Amino acid sequence: MRLMFSQAESFTPGQITSMISAAGVALGSAIVDLWKVIGNLYQRLIVLSTEVGELRGKQAGVEELGNEVLRTVADASRPNQPKEKS
Repeated sequence: MRLMFSQAESFTPGQITSMISAAGVALGSAIVDLWKVIGNLYQRLIVLSTEVGELRGKQAGVEELGNEVLRTVADASRPNQPKEKS
């Protein structure tokens, strides 16, 4: 609803104070809700970064195992060469 200037003149100081108070309460509620969302997102970020760190550790192990398999296959595919003892 659009307020015309003539309508705004008819508000009493008490009504204006009530509107400003209501707007302040609504803004405060929005800020609290936004703060909760940011806190929740931060907690999720911590969990995800921990999981990514664990996956990177597992990836390094898988890559090492893969390299070992490739070396074994490469060594096995070379005929007439003595095998190295590790």
